[in-house]
Amino acid sequence: VFGVGNWLEKNPDLVNQMQTAKFDLGNHTYSHQAMKTLGAKQTYLEIQKCAKVLTSQIGYSGKCPCRNSSLIETFL
Repeated sequence: VFGVGNWLEKNPDLVNQMQTAKFDLGNHTYSHQAMKTLGAKQTYLEIQKCAKVLTSQIGYSGKCPCRNSSLIETFL
C-alpha cells in the first residue's frame, strides 16, 4: 500500500491495522499533488514529509525508488 502522508496522519489506527496485518507500506508523497507541476525542491519536500510521517508511525526507513535519482541527489 502506498500511503499519502496527510491520510496516514489522519488514520493512525488504520495504519496500525495494516502494519499488524503485514501490509507493506510505502511513500506516495504527503499530499498527492501532480508531481510534474511541482519544482524539484517541492517534489523532494513532498517525499520527505511523507517519509517523516511513516517513520513516526511505523519506523519506516525506506529509500525513494524514484525514476530520476539525480533529482533526489540535488537536495541531499
